[in-house]
Amino acid sequence: MSDLPAARAKFLSRVEELASGQGVRFAPALDALIAWSQANGLAFDPPSATQFTVRFRIPGEKTNLWVATPRSGDGAKITLGGPAALSAEARTELARIDAKAVNAERPPELAFTYLIWGPHREAVLALLSKMLLPATA
Repeated sequence: MSDLPAARAKFLSRVEELASGQGVRFAPALDALIAWSQANGLAFDPPSATQFTVRFRIPGEKTNLWVATPRSGDGAKITLGGPAALSAEARTELARIDAKAVNAERPPELAFTYLIWGPHREAVLALLSKMLLPATA
């Protein structure tokens, strides 16, 4: 599956299987992430046929800047990649949104449910913008 609309549909369908009703709630947040990524020149990274992820990377980079992954319980999470120098800041910001302790052993991630609320979504997009700057400077 190499096209974005198919990956989007597959992701939302899997979210719906894992957490009924969340696919519809997550679609606007996912669309905002996709629109931001396209507006900032990120490259869609197609998932394999067995994956349900939606992910984007900085062109020329091997790691993804962000990955949306379905999961049981709350439906999905977003994991941030990007420059290692900003990982601690990303963990701190996402932990603040999530009201959890910072876990330095895990990559920066956040339950997708937080992205439903506009201010949290904007905070994540601002963080992604900051992570994008070193790569484009």
